[in-house]
Amino acid sequence: MKRFQSIARSGIVGGTVMLALAAAACSDLLGLGNSEVDLALRVDASIGYPVRLEVTIDGRTFQLDAEETRTVEVGGSGAQQTLALLLSGTDTLAADAAAQTFPENSDNWLHAWVGGPRPVGLCLGAVSAAALSGHAPDSVFVLRGNLPKGAVC
Repeated sequence: MKRFQSIARSGIVGGTVMLALAAAACSDLLGLGNSEVDLALRVDASIGYPVRLEVTIDGRTFQLDAEETRTVEVGGSGAQQTLALLLSGTDTLAADAAAQTFPENSDNWLHAWVGGPRPVGLCLGAVSAAALSGHAPDSVFVLRGNLPKGAVC
């Protein structure tokens, strides 16, 4: 009987360990873990008024001042709703919303660029633009994307 209990216990422990290893492997494959996202706000010096960026990713809000860059951690898998608001004082100057994925083991970003010409380049990701309310002819460009870690771009 003791031998049977010992075999049963080792089977339960071994099964539990295998289940934990399988869950960890699946979370990596399915992107269920956390990912890092670089957030940044670049402001052309000529705009002449203070702005800040408020980014909401799947319900979590982060605030950045002009010329600030920050790396944050987000969880979950699949597309997550993101909202970027450009603010001056209590006024909302522009808003941009989109679904964005943040794969693990990737360089993920959401950046805002205020004023100046439209950003041009190969590794910017998706770029959307909005005119700043009450501050024509300035615009805000929101750049979103990701690349596998180690990719050269």
